[in-house]
Amino acid sequence: MEQKQLNGANINSKVARGHLQPDEDTDTLESILQHVGEMGRYQILLFLSMAPFAFVYCCVYFLQMFITTTPQRHWCKVPQLQHLDMELRRNLTAPLTPDGWDRCSMYDANWTHVLIHLTVPPDTNIVPCKYGWEFELGDIPYQTIVSERGWVCEHASNIPLAQSIFFVGSLFGGIFFGWMADRYGRVPAIVGSNIMAMAGGIGTIYTSGLWDFIICRFLVGTSFDSCFMIIYILVLEYIGTSHRSLIANTSLALYYGGASVVLPWIAIWISDWRKLLWYTNLPILLVVIVPFTIPESARWLSSRGQTIKAVKVMRRFEKVNGTKIPEDILNRFIMSSNQPRNTDESLITVFRSAPLRKMVIILMLAFTFSELNIGQDV
Repeated sequence: MEQKQLNGANINSKVARGHLQPDEDTDTLESILQHVGEMGRYQILLFLSMAPFAFVYCCVYFLQMFITTTPQRHWCKVPQLQHLDMELRRNLTAPLTPDGWDRCSMYDANWTHVLIHLTVPPDTNIVPCKYGWEFELGDIPYQTIVSERGWVCEHASNIPLAQSIFFVGSLFGGIFFGWMADRYGRVPAIVGSNIMAMAGGIGTIYTSGLWDFIICRFLVGTSFDSCFMIIYILVLEYIGTSHRSLIANTSLALYYGGASVVLPWIAIWISDWRKLLWYTNLPILLVVIVPFTIPESARWLSSRGQTIKAVKVMRRFEKVNGTKIPEDILNRFIMSSNQPRNTDESLITVFRSAPLRKMVIILMLAFTFSELNIGQDV
């Protein structure tokens, strides 16, 4: 007890002389990690906990491709011919072009006459599809939103429009959940962003038109990046500097890369776009247990003056890792956390600084164009 009081008195005297600056809690936290273990049992558990969030991140980004993919073999639908064989229906309905069967036009024929003679008169006019489209489910072995709602030909722009709104949602979501993480903590932002992904994903199942579909994709878009990147950063805060680069790259390669490989096979195995959304979104509800399993950022807690909670987190690391933090290091962290902070870390401050403003704008443009290129390749 006397040693603790002595350490506290020494720290108080350094604060009074101005030797302990408010930002020293960051360096002190790194010192704590060196003593509590830079990659102990608790850090390994946190590393493993990133896996389901990486899968959600992958689904948020790629799932729309599997529910809105367009079967390449489609042609105009004619109700009077539905009892005929599929190949015969297509031959009688779709005009032949140098590139194959016309997918967006049909003969304007007397179909009673066509049924009698099983041929289309050569002078028959060609018009756009009147009764919708038929799809041959060969390259895509299940019905998608596109094939069910006929979003092809003159309606083919519906999907790119929805995808664009998705990225508009990611812009708003990135700002909102970033603010939420700074204001209320990393854990509430993790829960909120993943719940938003689930709400938009399940809501998509019950859409029937274009605009309700777009609204749901906007909701899903608000969770893009935040649903994984917040816990990604949170976990890296607790990884020692000597292991941080390895964990940062391994988590993306192993979890995000693995999910990207597995997701297409899941889509083919389920072969139903509604069930695919159910099976990939409903498990996200388990995110409600995150506040009881994932520790809040000790750095954020200390920056908000919640020193007691930050110390509890460090004690939990001690218990799981079987290590001990020296009292002088812990006291130093406590005292630095209790110092007033006069720095403004808001988004407005970033744009007030010319170098930071320039860097943010360049990063936004670079990321936007990279996503557009990926979208075109897809």
